[in-house]
Amino acid sequence: MIIISHRGNISGRIKSLENDPEQIVSTLEQGYHCEIDVNYIKEHNHLSLGHNGPAHVIDKSFLTKKNLWCHAKNVDALELMITMNIEHFFFHQRDAYTLTSSRYIWTFPGEQTTNTSRCIVVTPELLKVYLYKNAAGICTDFPEHYKTRERKIK
Repeated sequence: MIIISHRGNISGRIKSLENDPEQIVSTLEQGYHCEIDVNYIKEHNHLSLGHNGPAHVIDKSFLTKKNLWCHAKNVDALELMITMNIEHFFFHQRDAYTLTSSRYIWTFPGEQTTNTSRCIVVTPELLKVYLYKNAAGICTDFPEHYKTRERKIK
């Protein structure tokens, strides 16, 4: 199962570290995949990470790191990523499901999971039961917890 850190969180949500490039690199180095929020202002050629707008300026090459799941936060970011060699990217706002560039079904938090091995369940900690066991992966603020849990299940 793919364990994706939500914005670089490892053992719970720490807002001050979310989408911070140094935290993201550290998370990737620990062996996790990582979902990041990407903003791009085309007319200013301004690329940044941040959930509610630009917070951390980055270079385009940052987006090409292996195991990143790039969430385009605006259409300019989506258009940019389409032209780049990025492993995983997607755009959604409150859609129940969206298809990623790598053909995974990204499931909005709390939505019914699809019965497919291509499903990514977002924030499974909000679910009452273990509904993601057949999923391709999860995106969570608690990847360390799920890494330990997956070891016990195997």
